[in-house]
Amino acid sequence: MKYFIYTFGCQMNIADSERIATVLKDLNYKKASKIRDADLIIVVACSVRQSAVDRIFGLIPKFKNLKAKTILTGCVLNPDKEKLKDKFDYILDIKDLNNWYKGSQYPCDYLNIPPIRERKFIANIPISSGCENFCTYCAVPFTRGKLKCRDHNEIIREAKDAVLNGAKEIWLLGQNVNDYKSENTDFPKLLKMVNDIPGKFWIRFTSPHPKDFSKRLINAMVSSHKYGPYVNLPLQSGSNSVLKRMNRPYTYEK
Repeated sequence: MKYFIYTFGCQMNIADSERIATVLKDLNYKKASKIRDADLIIVVACSVRQSAVDRIFGLIPKFKNLKAKTILTGCVLNPDKEKLKDKFDYILDIKDLNNWYKGSQYPCDYLNIPPIRERKFIANIPISSGCENFCTYCAVPFTRGKLKCRDHNEIIREAKDAVLNGAKEIWLLGQNVNDYKSENTDFPKLLKMVNDIPGKFWIRFTSPHPKDFSKRLINAMVSSHKYGPYVNLPLQSGSNSVLKRMNRPYTYEK
């Protein structure tokens, strides 16, 4: 049996696909090099961006003459699920990946499933999933749910394994990555812990929220000799009235 995965959207969806690949490998599936050779086609979707949804509709005609079963998962809004439910054999919640089949050996938090990475150079490591900011333009709280943070020990374990396997870029991922908290570990402390992992590699993260971009975080970035000369800080707008309509809790002056 062979599988083929289409991934649309952000790095978090890439990380999800890498975990799906692990589950399928344990079910004795092998990766197909071409879609026509697959017995199972999985589409990891993104309702956050309309262009990604449009691409799924453009992809569906390719399934017409194939005998493969199809699964839709990822960040999918309910209205998009309704539009697509007749186009796929199954629509499954990515958060339930560990329950996709009976006898799963994996923990309840699917993010702790070890990934199979195609690109050894880059490790996309989710540290949290979901968001509770409810910006007026964003679908994430409705597709990913409330903020849920991984145990910091699991994150460090995955980062160490990635470095040992040749990763030169460690990307810490979250829809609101710098709102991370696990017991007594917040994001600045986690950044330092990753920095202390032996080896030569860069550290990057995405996507942060300006309201959580503290001085402690800035100091942690400055003091880290592995943090790359790069920052992604989505201010969204320079207009206070627009920021208010976006439900962004800060002003241009701040």
